[in-house]
Formats: sequence, structure tokens, C-alpha cells
Amino acid sequence: MKILIVASALVLLITSCTKPIPGCMDHNSFNYNPEASEDDGSCIDMSGCLGWLPNATQSGQVISSFGNTQYDAKFEEEVSLQGDFFSDIPTDVGILMEPSLDKKNAFASPDGYILFGYYLFHETLKNFGELPLAGILAHEWGHRTQQELGWQNYNQPAHRELEADAFSSFYLFLAK
Repeated sequence: MKILIVASALVLLITSCTKPIPGCMDHNSFNYNPEASEDDGSCIDMSGCLGWLPNATQSGQVISSFGNTQYDAKFEEEVSLQGDFFSDIPTDVGILMEPSLDKKNAFASPDGYILFGYYLFHETLKNFGELPLAGILAHEWGHRTQQELGWQNYNQPAHRELEADAFSSFYLFLAK
């Protein structure tokens, strides 16, 4: 009996000494860690279209197609038109497979990329048609313009978004 009590105490001591796993425990953050047992304050909010982080749990994966050759060709044509329009802004445009439909988005990153979400593309096309796709892409190009020119000092995040919307409207008015 004494051995059973000592063995039980030893097992309890060993299992209670497991160290917590620090990490982000917020399911809506880019760097969510499903194995974390202790929130370490490292969560990175998915901040609209400026928040993409490569290799983060919730970022999704860069892919090469929308799954339809006609869609791919039309998108490439639009990318080319906008590349000519925003010719002084170096940008590579890709397709992002978001982790889920509820996380659909497009992103502009300071390192020169625009990633257009697969789910965002299909949902927008299905519900609103082609023109809004051009507007969303131009909005992201507006963010790339802000990033390239160093226009990052805004009083409120909404001002940055409104300015990107203005770039989009300017493109749609002049080029479409």
C-alpha cells in the first residue's frame, strides 16, 4: 500500500510539473497557436488589408490559380492594366488561399506584394460581378502607394483606408 501511495504521489508530481506552452490563444489572430496553454500577449491582430504575415498560422497559403482559366486570364489582364496605371509602384500580385471563407480578404504588404484572396475573389464575383474586383485590387494598390511613398502617419486607421479607397476610385474613374 505504501508503494502505491508513493507511486501515485510521484505520478501526480510529475504530471503537475508540466510547463505551460506560451503562445497566442486568440483564434482570430494571424499567429494563433492551437497548442498554447498560456497566452503570452504575442497575438497579432488581422488588421484589415494591411495585416498579412507569411508563415503565420492563420495567414493562408499563396497559390497560383483561382481554379478557372478564364478567371485567371481576366485577373492577369486587370493586374496588367493596374500595373501600367500605378507604374511607379513596384508590386508583385499573387493569389492567397485564405484559411477559411470567413477570413476572406486581400492584402498589401510593405515588402511589395498584393495578395488577392481566393475566397474574396469568388464571393465578390458571385455577389457583385467583375467591376468590384478591380476596385478591391486598386484599393490594395493604393496601400502599396502609401507604403512606397512612406505615407504611414495617419491620425486614425480609417484615414488610411479612405485614402486607399480614393486611389481605387481614381483608377476606376480614369481607367475603367
